[in-house]
Amino acid sequence: MKKIISHLKDNFIKGLIFLLPIIVVLVLFGKAISAMKGFSSKIAALFGMKTIIGVSGTTIISTVSIVVICVLAGYFVRLRFMKNFRNWLDKKLGDLLPGYETYREMALQKINREEEKLPYTKAVLIKENNYHVPGFLMETLTDGQHTIFFPLAGNPKEGQIRIVPASEVTMLENADVKKVHASVQKLGDGLGAAIG
Repeated sequence: MKKIISHLKDNFIKGLIFLLPIIVVLVLFGKAISAMKGFSSKIAALFGMKTIIGVSGTTIISTVSIVVICVLAGYFVRLRFMKNFRNWLDKKLGDLLPGYETYREMALQKINREEEKLPYTKAVLIKENNYHVPGFLMETLTDGQHTIFFPLAGNPKEGQIRIVPASEVTMLENADVKKVHASVQKLGDGLGAAIG
């Protein structure tokens, strides 16, 4: 029984990941919900389901339908044609919708509960005028300068890259890079604790 549940769960997650770009398209057109409600209300009426434990029959039928569709999509994603179609649609959405790839990655990490892999290992501070700007060390160049990534507040996956002389870079040796990253995402909340 555990093996069957694990197999269905695996297919559900794969199906959900497969359907993510398709779901975005459906949300943009706004007709999926109304179409599902109409279908669900007819099915619920057919079986005489008005409410079960205070939940409407339409809601229950819609939820079960979505779960079944995701499980079936998990099986379809194994077909090369469907995988190619999903990748094509994903690329088109990435081209058409600014920020789609960033939010897609965030959603996938939450679905898969994967820990985010950061491309940098050290946090830094750069002095500009009378203030300091937090950033992340990307690499040290042969001439001793550093390539620094300065993330945008609220979205640490986007920002600017600058080559900065070593004399202007303060390495935060005791800083927890993941906490600094999370703090940037929270508009600086907790940055003091993160940089030590």
